[in-house]
Amino acid sequence: MKSIKSAKQITFFYFSIVAVIIIAIHLSVFVSTVTHLEKFNARNRLAASFEQALPAIHLGNMTEITIPPYDTFYVGDNNLPSSIQLPDNLELGRATEVYKQGEVSTDFYIVKYQLDIGGRLQNVYGVNIDPVYERSETEMFEAHIQSILISTLLILACLYVVLRITERLTSPLSGFARQLEQRSADDLSPLTLPKAGVTQELKVLVDSFNSHQAQVRTVLERERAFNRFASHELRTPLMVIKGGLSLLGQSTEPSFVEKQRQRMLTAANDMNDFVTTLLTLTRDENQDQAISRPLLQVEIERVIASHKELLTNKPVVYQLSVQQQPHIKAPEAAVKILVGNIIKNAFTYTEAGSITVVLTEKSLTVTDTGIGLGLNQATGEQSNTAQGYGLGLLIANDICRKYGWQLTMKDRQQTGDPQHGCCATIRFSS
Repeated sequence: MKSIKSAKQITFFYFSIVAVIIIAIHLSVFVSTVTHLEKFNARNRLAASFEQALPAIHLGNMTEITIPPYDTFYVGDNNLPSSIQLPDNLELGRATEVYKQGEVSTDFYIVKYQLDIGGRLQNVYGVNIDPVYERSETEMFEAHIQSILISTLLILACLYVVLRITERLTSPLSGFARQLEQRSADDLSPLTLPKAGVTQELKVLVDSFNSHQAQVRTVLERERAFNRFASHELRTPLMVIKGGLSLLGQSTEPSFVEKQRQRMLTAANDMNDFVTTLLTLTRDENQDQAISRPLLQVEIERVIASHKELLTNKPVVYQLSVQQQPHIKAPEAAVKILVGNIIKNAFTYTEAGSITVVLTEKSLTVTDTGIGLGLNQATGEQSNTAQGYGLGLLIANDICRKYGWQLTMKDRQQTGDPQHGCCATIRFSS
């Protein structure tokens, strides 16, 4: 597997490439500039000298004309010295650089002209040999090498600074990565920011990660609580069915058998409704396409009747008030589980007083005179007195989320009501 480089290594690699490119461009631009300056200097000198040599050339009796200090003109190809080898690409009026054979240093510049001399077209060659410029060019290259060395030192200093900046920027991220490596798979605690080098981007990253971890932790806690609640809801009807089967073996009296059969049938139906609701919650359904139906009073009455035994031997009265039937997009089984949990909690934690169930066009409210939510009067926080509320209402919240409803529970004293107890409200979506 190809090794993954660190941020510092990547920075060093790409910065080195950029540094080499900068130095190469710097050197090539300098060489090109010096070469062009030399060429322009030779061409302009020859042009000026050519104007001076023209009268002597037109006389037609001179084959070599010298214009001090560095220019010489030769009339005719046969009059060129044997030491001068004409390049193949020599063009009229253009200064061409000619090198010594086997060497790099410039020998001379030559320009080719054509003139009508004595009624015959002849070639005239201007040659510029400037040893002073050649020595100056060498000195310029030496001086430029020094500037390149200085530039290289500056680039190395910049590289050091960039590496330090990179280290400072990446060290918090490296610490973040080390924290992740050292964490166990089930560790969902929030990550901490390093003490130094924190950037805004890193803070956003850590905050987002911690937020995600908190969501995962909440989901896991809800799943564990949900499993506890689900196991309780399924175990109860199974125990009823098992107990009914045991009792059937003790008597054959028709009324007794029928009573046990009804108990087991009710338990089996409750378990079926619960499983159906669980499966509904796990399915991704388009609620916009669901058919709206009225929430019937008889549905609420059946739920109340199924939990009436919780009020046995208690001085508690209950009342159902239906002001208007709301229209909902939920099956009866889900409504039974949802409303049943709220009413079951009210019946369970109310030892005396009254329970009122009010159904309106937009909501269903259950108000009791029980122990309430266990609000600590000193701190204003909810204690664990009524733990059954949290466990029993877990699936109720999931059902409300499924169908876009809102479930709120408040201690009656929080709303300014002098009575003890709880007020639970389901607000149906419009």
